[in-house]
Amino acid sequence: MPVLFDPDQGKVLFDPDQGKVLFESPCPEISLSCDQITASRTKCGWSEFTGGGDGKLWLTKTVVQSYTFDVGDGPYICGDCHFTGSMDTTDIYTIDPDTCGVTCDRSGSGSYNVTCHGITVSTCTYTRHAGSDPGNCDPPFYQGSGHVVITDYNCAGVFQETQEFDQFDTAISDEPLPFACGGAYAVIEIDETLTPTVKTETYVMGGTGGGSGSGTITLSDENTEDACATAVTLLPAYDNDFNDPCNASRDSSESSCTIARFKPKFSIPEALARDLIICYNEHFVPDEGDPVDTSKTVTIPAGETEVIGDEVVEPDDDGEITITMIDCC
Repeated sequence: MPVLFDPDQGKVLFDPDQGKVLFESPCPEISLSCDQITASRTKCGWSEFTGGGDGKLWLTKTVVQSYTFDVGDGPYICGDCHFTGSMDTTDIYTIDPDTCGVTCDRSGSGSYNVTCHGITVSTCTYTRHAGSDPGNCDPPFYQGSGHVVITDYNCAGVFQETQEFDQFDTAISDEPLPFACGGAYAVIEIDETLTPTVKTETYVMGGTGGGSGSGTITLSDENTEDACATAVTLLPAYDNDFNDPCNASRDSSESSCTIARFKPKFSIPEALARDLIICYNEHFVPDEGDPVDTSKTVTIPAGETEVIGDEVVEPDDDGEITITMIDCC
């Protein structure tokens, strides 16, 4: 059995079986410093329409829309003209889960007609495309190419000539009308129904136009990424400055995660002639539940003044780990 320390006699506790001093009394002052690293990750995606509370995100959004136009009399050539038309479009937006960049795939077709004094004076059929930058999603709407036929009549309704040509539109418009057929009409949403992943809309055409439309927006391809697992891969290397907070933590939600880790360094003012064993606790305080202590030891070798303890990594559950109860063993 070791000889118990006698505070009236001396400063050592000696174990005759081991033949060495275990520690001197009083225990030297022990200081703690830490080197910490942190990383965060936010998942990409569109949120569910109904906000169901589970926080799911979706990487693909498909927008399908259909419009019909029936515009009353208005000025065109000699006035008293009528505009009719229709269009059907599909837009598929895709998010890259790594970069969060959005790319687009657009398609659609439609037609547009102008009738004046009962005579068709202009027709247009067109095919929609993405223009010179297919991945550009801002603004979202129409570039296209079409075939246009214009029949000119004078104001007395006498035929003059017919022009027929193909046209390519290089300008992007955010108006939901064929690119080369005139007019600018606002889409006014009048009703919608929602499920977590589908939004169904109905419209009327505002401005100087008339008509109606409908559309569906569908979310698909759930982003199942583990944000905390990704955050681990984003952790930088330790810089070994030991001038950082002494806590490891995890703060996560369905869509994001922030983690922190640290390495503790224990120091004493002067080197001792024997090993110094230090006891301490890793003290975990979870966001939910009771605190948990994990006992740890570390040894400062004889002749040294410091030692780096085990790395303290982020907990499996949200909360924080600190170091408490530092003392000589």
